[in-house]
Amino acid sequence: MSKAALYVRVSTVMQLDKESRGVQKNDLIRYCEDILGIMDYEIFENAGFSAGSTDRPDYQEMLRRIRSSEFTHLLVWKIDRVSRNIIDFTEMYQELQTLNVTFISLAEQFDTSSIVGQALLKMILIFAELRDTTPLKDQKLFCYQRQKPESILASVSPLDIVGTQKQKNILLKKQKLISFVRSLICLTRESRSTK
Repeated sequence: MSKAALYVRVSTVMQLDKESRGVQKNDLIRYCEDILGIMDYEIFENAGFSAGSTDRPDYQEMLRRIRSSEFTHLLVWKIDRVSRNIIDFTEMYQELQTLNVTFISLAEQFDTSSIVGQALLKMILIFAELRDTTPLKDQKLFCYQRQKPESILASVSPLDIVGTQKQKNILLKKQKLISFVRSLICLTRESRSTK
């Protein structure tokens, strides 16, 4: 018998319009009942919690119950409702695979049983994490400094600037992302040329 865990999260009051808990719940319930035919489900909900940390009460309770084999499916409205950290998500996803729990994200509409679906899942996570690792204040400061003709920044790229260890780690992640996207493009070209 199938049973689904439906996970809902919003981090700020500003999200209540576009990504409200009600919209997420309704969409998840409809998909669960109408598409999957699963009538046995439970909603886990965290409001006011960031996806930057997995230290969320209902999220942890849901994982505990998934580990006890209570659920066969985990449905989320959007992948970043679970996490914006690729390591956290990957660990959770690998655990779901080990437990034979199907993961479904409504917004991205991908099938993680295929290699292409798995690649798309990883790309989405990389971009979600990238968005969170580039603070707006740092971007504005860099742009302002670069506009000054006397600034040394006017003649270098952002990847040439090395500051704190945190900045070095961010730049390394961005370089890895660029490399990953390039390899995906090559793989896509290769698969098209073999058909």
